Amino acid sequence: ELQGDRLLRAVVVRSAVGGVFCAGADLKERKEMTPSEASLFVNDLRATFTLLQEVPQPTIAAVEGVALGGGLELAMACDLRVAGAIPTYWPQAFEEVA
Repeated sequence: ELQGDRLLRAVVVRSAVGGVFCAGADLKERKEMTPSEASLFVNDLRATFTLLQEVPQPTIAAVEGVALGGGLELAMACDLRVAGAIPTYWPQAFEEVA
């Protein structure tokens, strides 16, 4: 739909929720999926990111807050990434990793 729009100059991908760009997939939901459902889910996400990469207009990820997992992949699928101020709760996003 975006590819044929000659009036469109750029695409900005942003969150409607303050403090979080995209937290990624719901892993509890994915745990309940069968292997074939999980494969379909991942393939659909990859196809979506590929479509975003192929949009002819510049794509910009306006990252305000955390971008984890698939959220980071979403930002990376854009041509440009613009980050806002890092929220004060940013370190807590990595507590499980440490």
